[in-house]
Amino acid sequence: MLEPKEIDNYFRATQTAKNTSVGGHTRLVTFIKLALPGLAAILAVTLLVFPSIKEEAKNFALDFAIGRGDIEKMNIENTTIYVTDNKNRINNFTSSQIKETSAGSKLYDLISPEAIIPLDNKEWISIQAPKGFYDQQKALLELHPEVEAFYSKGMSIQTTQAFFNFKESRGYSNQPVNGDGFLGQIKAQGFEFSTQYKTLTFVGKTTIIIDEESLKKE
Repeated sequence: MLEPKEIDNYFRATQTAKNTSVGGHTRLVTFIKLALPGLAAILAVTLLVFPSIKEEAKNFALDFAIGRGDIEKMNIENTTIYVTDNKNRINNFTSSQIKETSAGSKLYDLISPEAIIPLDNKEWISIQAPKGFYDQQKALLELHPEVEAFYSKGMSIQTTQAFFNFKESRGYSNQPVNGDGFLGQIKAQGFEFSTQYKTLTFVGKTTIIIDEESLKKE
C-alpha cells in the first residue's frame, strides 16, 4: 500500500502538470491575440505601398488567356449561313464551326460544311465535306477533301474538291469524279451543274456504265 506522504506527492505532481498545461495554453492564446493585429497591419501597409500588384496580376492573366487577334476574329459554332443569288433566291449552308482566317478577311475556315440547294418541284442537291472555305465577298464555297454530292432523284457523286458559287447558282469540280445513279456508274474528269438552267454536265473523258436492269425498267 502507498504511504500517506506518497499519495500527497502524487496529487501535487498531477496538479503541477495541469497548471503547466493551462499556463502554456494561455501564453499561446495571448501570442495569437497580439500577433494577428500586427500581421493585418503589415498586409494593409503592403497594399498601400504597392497598389498595382493586384491589377498587374489580373492584366497578365487576361493577356495570357485571350489574344487581341482572337477577339477580333469571328468564330461561330453550329450555325447556318444564308446567301442570296442573282435572282434574290435564298440558299444556305450549315457548318459545325465557322472561323475567320484573319480579322476582317471575310474568308472563313469551315468544319463539316453542308450546302442544301433547292431546285424546282421540291427537288434538291446536297453537297458536303469534312472541311472547306467560304469567301464571303465572292459568295464562293469550297469543299474538300472527301466531297459528296447527292441529288434527290437518286444520284450521288464523289470527288476530292468541289466549289459552289451562290451568286451564279453554279457548282463545279476540276477533279476526277465517281458517280452512281439510277442508270448506272459514271466516271469523269470533272463536272458542272447549274440550278438556274437545271443542267448537270460531266467534263473531260467520261465513262458511263449502264446497269442492264435499269434499261428494262419503264
